[in-house]
Formats: sequence, structure tokens, C-alpha cells
Amino acid sequence: MTYDVAFMRAMEFTLPREGGLSDDADDPGGVTNHGISLRWLRSLGQLEGDVDGDGDVDADDIRGLTPEQATALYHRHFWLRPGLQSLPQGIAICQFDAGVNCGLTRAVRILQEALCGMGQPVAVDGIFGGKTFSAVMSLCRLPYGEPRLATAMCLGRIRFYVDLAASPKRAKYLRGWVSRATDLASLVG
Repeated sequence: MTYDVAFMRAMEFTLPREGGLSDDADDPGGVTNHGISLRWLRSLGQLEGDVDGDGDVDADDIRGLTPEQATALYHRHFWLRPGLQSLPQGIAICQFDAGVNCGLTRAVRILQEALCGMGQPVAVDGIFGGKTFSAVMSLCRLPYGEPRLATAMCLGRIRFYVDLAASPKRAKYLRGWVSRATDLASLVG
């Protein structure tokens, strides 16, 4: 399958940071491969989640997941479904990586909070609707609007991560999460 340039740039940033097979007991997503968690794969149901074709969605599906299969899932569910292909590239990449790392709804909330902080009042409801889209496009038409919004989104992620790290089981991830957000801000900001 052929993917657009912006999606491939997003994957070049995100996929290496998600890593390979992981079964960390402190990760609420369960066993994960290429950033795809068993919990999320199960949410897709058997039609999409049964990667190995054995009639169920289990850890074996995660273990057997190839980078190509993960890429196809990310494209369908984290790029096309939320409509990121319609956004300016830097914002789309930020939104994609946040969706993968923080969850789609949380990623939209982070974007909406950033928009509000930049004078674009929108409801902070986690729903990427027409008002949120219009606010993004309006802000990105301003001089330096896109890099400023991208930076604000990354800072919002850092605040979210600091809150998550208040839990002792998650504190060990804070350094990596912050590094990821600052690397992303450098890439698109």
C-alpha cells in the first residue's frame, strides 16, 4: 500500500519510539508490539484483531504483528479515521503521535486545550469536530501559527505526562515521555 508523505513522516517519528515487543506488567495496555496493545487490538474485534487468523484475538496476535500490519492499522485508525490527512502536516504529525501515545480522545483534548490557550475557544470534549478543525485551520493561517500550535500541543502532552507520573507505576516512564514530546516539538515546531 502507498501512504502519503505526511503519514510516512509521522510513522518515521512514532514507530521507532513505540519499539518492538513489550510485556511490561505496569503497562495497562498489556502485551504490546510496535505500539499496538492487546487491549486496543481486542477493541477492533475479531475481523481486524485476529492478525494470525486462528479465530481469537490474544497475545499471539500481538507477538506476530509485523511493522507493515501495524502501519496499516495506524493509517486506518489513527490517521484516516480522525481526518488527520486534512490538517497541516506539522499538526497532523503531532496529533498522530499523541493519539498513538496518549489515546485518541486524550490527544484531541490536548489539542483543544492548546487551541483555547492560543485564543481559539473550543469545547475541550475530546471530539474532533468542525469547530476544532476550523480553529486549527484559522490559527495555522496566522504567521507562525502552525509551529506555535505544535509546540503548545507538545507542552500540553508534557503536563499530561507529569500528571500520569504521579502514579508510582507510571513514574518510570516520565523521562521517555518528556523526551518524546520535546523531540516532536523540535521536529515540527
